[in-house]
Amino acid sequence: MARTFDPNGTRTLGIVTKPDTLLRGSDSEGSFITLLKNEDIVFRLGWHVLRNRDFDMKDYSAEERDQEEKRFFSKGVWTSLPATIVGIGPLKPRLGDILRKQIVSVLPSLIADVERGIKDCNSRLYSLGDTRRTLQEQRQYLIRVSQRFSVLVKAAVDGVYGDEFFGDPMTPEGEAKRLRALIQDFLLRFAEDMRRNGQQQKILDNGTERNVDTHAGKTISHSDYVDHVHELMRRTRGRELPGTFNPLIIGDLFYEQSKPWKSMSDRYSKAILTTIQRLLRSAIDSATDSATAEGLLQTLLYPALEKRTALFHTKVLEVLEPHQRGHAITYNHYFTDTVQKARNEHEKQDQARRIHAYFGRGPHDGPFTTKQLIDVSELVTLLSISTQEDMDRYACSEAIYCMQAYYKVAMKVLVDNFSVLAVEKCMLSDLADILSPDTIIKLSDKEVYDLAAESETSVLERQRATRELKVLEEGLTALNRFNQFRSAGETTDVNDEEEEEQGAQTPPPNKDTTPPNNEGHHDREINNESPSSPFDPVIKVHREDSNYPDTPLEQPWNPYCSPAPESFEIEELPSPEIVSVNNQGSWGGGKKKAKRPGACYVGFAD
Repeated sequence: MARTFDPNGTRTLGIVTKPDTLLRGSDSEGSFITLLKNEDIVFRLGWHVLRNRDFDMKDYSAEERDQEEKRFFSKGVWTSLPATIVGIGPLKPRLGDILRKQIVSVLPSLIADVERGIKDCNSRLYSLGDTRRTLQEQRQYLIRVSQRFSVLVKAAVDGVYGDEFFGDPMTPEGEAKRLRALIQDFLLRFAEDMRRNGQQQKILDNGTERNVDTHAGKTISHSDYVDHVHELMRRTRGRELPGTFNPLIIGDLFYEQSKPWKSMSDRYSKAILTTIQRLLRSAIDSATDSATAEGLLQTLLYPALEKRTALFHTKVLEVLEPHQRGHAITYNHYFTDTVQKARNEHEKQDQARRIHAYFGRGPHDGPFTTKQLIDVSELVTLLSISTQEDMDRYACSEAIYCMQAYYKVAMKVLVDNFSVLAVEKCMLSDLADILSPDTIIKLSDKEVYDLAAESETSVLERQRATRELKVLEEGLTALNRFNQFRSAGETTDVNDEEEEEQGAQTPPPNKDTTPPNNEGHHDREINNESPSSPFDPVIKVHREDSNYPDTPLEQPWNPYCSPAPESFEIEELPSPEIVSVNNQGSWGGGKKKAKRPGACYVGFAD
């Protein structure tokens, strides 16, 4: 299993149990000793061995169990193992050191996770508000909710998205809360859609059928549309003279062309209303707990929104009505300008066709030279002929020009009226007041109680969020303190390395370098003495059975250096040395620089 989740063996600490079941001196015992020395299956964190209770020890206390374990490992081949990997005593600080290093490696992300948790708890507590047992507390709570709601909705309508409520605009949730941006987008698309697809039939100039914008509806050539108008005029003829047309025909043609306006207005109206409703829901959910939010929605927000929606639909029908029936009326000079431009464009195209018939080339063919003999009088006559022999078709063309000009004027009026009179005035204007403090003040006591009285769920949620917040804040304080201590320790390590490099060139002071007269075997031991402060323990190295008195050199022991000093074995050193102690429990002679954090240096005179 360890190889499955940790194939490189970098995160696994091997634990060997029941060593008392091995036969003393057997090959199995030797194999386990090799394993524990990390020579067989290699783990970066190494191995550890424990002797747990057997059946005979089932009634032993924890202290008796530990003493029995120590006696077991003090005999046989187990004495060849470093004391740091044997027994329950060293295992606890060893695991603590591993956990500490793991925490250090993930400390920045862990702090960020805790900060996010604190932010979430604060948000939940803010939504739940203070406890509200009395009627006064309940009304005050609803007033604060309405104030928060009004601030968020007003910001959304005004397009000021500085509050954290609006989130990231690149996410669907953040975009849905930016009401002004969405409304602007809807209205711009409505105007463009009306321009491109608002006509029942797209009238194409003769010869330009392939060079028109994409149109969602039908298309018809100008000549075919003239035939259609001619038939309509024949059926609705009044007392007008030949070559003229009844002005009412303009209205008939326009109403026929503007049929898609109603469905297009309804489609965009629905999208706008859905967007506003979604914004109101998000704002009230952010301002209070779910139970109170649902009550406010059903009791106050939805009824008020329904009134606005009814007024909005009425206004949309009102701005559409002049474009669906009645007389075509406008006093905008843009109408006459457009009619004249249409006539001129028609005459221009007619003359281009005559020039093409005379020269064999038209205006779209570019400049050219010719040796053709030109009869100027004939050319002038050709260009000046503009009489339409069919007076009815001439009247149809004039009616079409007028209808198209009026259509452009009416379309612009509709787009502006839909945007300003319907959307802005009926829906967005004073939208933030849909739930204002004045509204809360006017509520009866029973309505306030029904809306703001705390449910059992809210009470439990507040208690849970408060407990979580306390735990997270205490954890964050501890993590920040540890992070600061770690940063200070890293700075100290750098300074220590510089001092070591300087010490490599200068002999240590107060060190007796006189060789001993007696070169016999000497036992050495490490004694832990009481530190001068919790973070400055001192380690001394003593020499026994020597002609020289003890001359220990003292250095502070790093409090995070693990395992304990007494677990190290001391080698025989023939001359004065600086001895390095590293986290693996080994000693080495020479001015060696420890490569692991937590190492310390102990010197002694030999």
